[in-house]
Amino acid sequence: MKKLLLSLLLCSSLLSFAQDWQPFPLGQTSFFETNEITFNGSDTNIVVLHYDTLFDRGNFQTMFFSYNDENFGNCYSNVYFNPNQGPFSQTNYYLNRVRPDTITINNDSIFFFFANNSMLFLPKSTVGESWYSTIYISATINKLQFTCDSVYFDTVVGNITDSLKIISIKAFDNTTPVTSVFDNQKIILSKNFGYQQMVVFNGEFQSPLILNGLENNSTQEGFYYPDFTDYFHLNVGDIVIWREDFQGDIMNPNYTKFYKDSITTSFLSTDSVYYNIKREQTNGSTSIFNNKYLRRDFEWLNKPTSIFVDASIYSFSGYMDLWDSYPIFRSTNNIINREVDYLGFQLDTTTCGIGQITDTEIALQYNTKFGFSHSLDAGWFMTSWDIIGSTINGIQEGVLWSTLVTGINNFENNPNIKIYPNPSQSGNFVLESELVKSIELVSIDGKTVFTQIINQPKTKIKTSLPKGLYFVKITFENKQQVTQKLIVSE
Repeated sequence: MKKLLLSLLLCSSLLSFAQDWQPFPLGQTSFFETNEITFNGSDTNIVVLHYDTLFDRGNFQTMFFSYNDENFGNCYSNVYFNPNQGPFSQTNYYLNRVRPDTITINNDSIFFFFANNSMLFLPKSTVGESWYSTIYISATINKLQFTCDSVYFDTVVGNITDSLKIISIKAFDNTTPVTSVFDNQKIILSKNFGYQQMVVFNGEFQSPLILNGLENNSTQEGFYYPDFTDYFHLNVGDIVIWREDFQGDIMNPNYTKFYKDSITTSFLSTDSVYYNIKREQTNGSTSIFNNKYLRRDFEWLNKPTSIFVDASIYSFSGYMDLWDSYPIFRSTNNIINREVDYLGFQLDTTTCGIGQITDTEIALQYNTKFGFSHSLDAGWFMTSWDIIGSTINGIQEGVLWSTLVTGINNFENNPNIKIYPNPSQSGNFVLESELVKSIELVSIDGKTVFTQIINQPKTKIKTSLPKGLYFVKITFENKQQVTQKLIVSE
């Protein structure tokens, strides 16, 4: 009955709601591209926004983001707007930097409500029309002037064309115009498909977000979510090399281990994937295990950037575990990556109370090259798993397993070679050994990062390398080579 009433409410709202020139068309999933969200280095981030709900308040209407996407019951406002709990969510942090929390529509006026701010927007303004809106952005910017510069017909995204409106922005300190990041940014608004260029109104972004895909009831164009089968497609013979890092305490010392996973059986279907895997360690030990992935457990791969409930990922208790889905990020080699995080937040759908399990952080990452590609478990201790090498479809990339095995075994079998301190700070260490001709430091991804000629049995080496694991290739005067492991701690 509850769902029926909500449906009737939405239908009645849609009858009176004109979509022309709306920044976020109701029911449309929009994919915006940016390089300015610090998430994974210089990779391109794709923020997915979906305003799916419109409530008719009589004299005005209110739109909400991902209201029906999640199974929050009546607790939506507590999850997204609770000042004591919501800001701890990393997704809320990203969303608060990019999009409004809520949109209120009053005739031709739109009010964007952010975490601690609001702004007037007039999407139906005509060419030459200007308006002002108070909005606190910084100590020197508390007002913005918007001007509709022009209207023209052009491409929105892909093969979609539409009328487009360009709106320029000028920042003010009370009545004084000031130079700002908005001077070189333009809003471009499509008549039927919303923002084609979206300016972020927190003053942090140097350029607007660009629409690179959309999907609604009748149209799908440009970028769209990869399918489940795009993530899980390893075949027999494929190899993945893992690095496991553990950070403990004096009773549970830190360690780094390496594993080679070889796919020996691969069953792929549209709804499930099954791998039989042979795992080798650098000490020569082996084990066999199975991994099974079901489409129904990965519905979050096709969710907007949002907070969601999904007990199938990792359930801690009878409460509803609140997970964050980060923006999609696309690597330079066009690999699509998605990450979900659990920071210990739990929702009681009876009282709408939100609690938190302390010392809890789970991060899982999947991409369209390997499937499962990264994990972090940060509780009392911290364990992370990362892929550092692979052979997929016969193409080898990253670290060679033979290099790892040789380096670690040689390290164990050459007591006459001394490298200390190890771990070292900033990659500065002392090398002691007779008849050494030169050394070469190689990073975990196989790149040479430092070389030096050696002409004495005890040499101070200064490399200033960043934190990480490196291999020291030592060449002797008789041209023999030995590889040792160096850990840079800071």
